[in-house]
Amino acid sequence: MRLPVLLTSVAIIAALTGPAVAQTFQFQSGPIKFRRDCDSTADRGDICWIVADGEITANTPKLFRQFLLGNKIQHGAGLEVYLNSPGGEVIGGIELGKVIREFGLGTKVARSVPNGRTSPNGEQEETDAAAGCYSACAFAFLGGKWRKATDRSIGVHQSYFKEALAQPDVPKFTAQDYSQQQIIEGLVLEYVVSMGVDPKFLTYAAATGPTNLYFFSSKEMDQFGITWDDLQYTDWNLEALKNGLVATSKTRNGERSATLFCRQDHALRLSIDMPNPFKADASVDWIVSLWSGASMFGADVPLKDISTRKVRDHLSLEVLVPRALKDSENNWLPDGKNAGWYVRELQYIGSTLSYDPTGPEWPTVTPEYKQIRRELFEHAYEHTFGSSPTYAADGSPIVPPNLEIPRNLGGLSIGGEPGLGDAFDQNLPGID
Repeated sequence: MRLPVLLTSVAIIAALTGPAVAQTFQFQSGPIKFRRDCDSTADRGDICWIVADGEITANTPKLFRQFLLGNKIQHGAGLEVYLNSPGGEVIGGIELGKVIREFGLGTKVARSVPNGRTSPNGEQEETDAAAGCYSACAFAFLGGKWRKATDRSIGVHQSYFKEALAQPDVPKFTAQDYSQQQIIEGLVLEYVVSMGVDPKFLTYAAATGPTNLYFFSSKEMDQFGITWDDLQYTDWNLEALKNGLVATSKTRNGERSATLFCRQDHALRLSIDMPNPFKADASVDWIVSLWSGASMFGADVPLKDISTRKVRDHLSLEVLVPRALKDSENNWLPDGKNAGWYVRELQYIGSTLSYDPTGPEWPTVTPEYKQIRRELFEHAYEHTFGSSPTYAADGSPIVPPNLEIPRNLGGLSIGGEPGLGDAFDQNLPGID
């Protein structure tokens, strides 16, 4: 039985002849290793993730489970696994993906690199950087409850026999080998489908020789469900309620729901139901006391127009929709706003980390922070549009004339005290 040989799929990076690689990445030599890292945020909170860099082996899933248990990382911890790997054992990649899904973790094709800053406790802080996830790593990536990857950062190809690759014209395999291969193909197909990914993912792998890689574009990754935002709201659906209609939308994971409706005053309202991100004994008054402001698709919402209540382990918010949204030609943007405004909004990373080279405060910003702000903006831009921004001579981003504004971005956002994070950022579909 040749399973270890049969399942080998380490990408032969030096021999790539498929679609061009945008960048050349360095992978940690040897079997994949895991570590946890964190970075402080502008609001004095922490963002943490798991670093996974190196080659995937048959033992990798077991080591990863031990790592999670040893670090007391529980299901629903909200952590992302940063994957940067040339590949390895296909079954090892699949089993690693299953562990990732079991613990409810997300995946992201990224490296963890120093950002030049030091944390308050004297440790070197890190941030994410471009990476590659090839071959068996692509299968591990699919295990993420949510999945993030930039354009052409995921590559796939055929699995292969080492013997066949060395002497492709010499017949040396038995009927049992081919039977095992078909069993494995069935297991791989079952895994891909169970992760919610289009089987076309495997078609591209099967059509690409073992010494090549097929790189998925951002559009293909979104189309086939390779990348996945589990908190993305689905399109609005009309439902009958008493003597009228309401519009409802749910997140892909079913954890959050939104409802548009009118009361007797005929004013449009939005209701959001979501898991309570605070401790069970936290009162509604205490939660509301944390809020400093709110907006809906960029239009300000007075806090008095938001009512809040707790229902068991969920939090329910009812928001009076700003009139500007109803009067706008582009109803998912504030009245009179356009694509240029939308791109400029991406520059606003936080009250102290906005990226606007044409702004009056820019000359007072240190070179280090200018670079940090630009990197944050580029991350936001690539995540939103699937490509890198271009810049004018004054350093401001150029708005493409044919830019399509994603209708599932924006929505209700409530800002608050340091540490509140994005607990109330709701990426709602557009309001028509």
